[in-house]
Amino acid sequence: MRPIDYMKAMIGLSEKTDTQKIRSILKTQAVNGDIDINPATTSWCSASMNYCQRAAGNKGTGSLLANSWKTYGQAVKPEDIEE
Repeated sequence: MRPIDYMKAMIGLSEKTDTQKIRSILKTQAVNGDIDINPATTSWCSASMNYCQRAAGNKGTGSLLANSWKTYGQAVKPEDIEE
């Protein structure tokens, strides 16, 4: 599966009502606890990106900072993106 497929499976989850579910999902791809966080108290956008990348077999950034994704991967053209 592609990283986007893993992210689509998380659509609708809320840090307020699905805290334990989100935490369990993220924990499956944590390396030394790097993305094993409480989404109710820590912004989890970068953690979820790391989860999706790792679940798809990629490295991810290992950072909880959204800014860490600025230089990750390679640029693609909109017409190259498959839905």
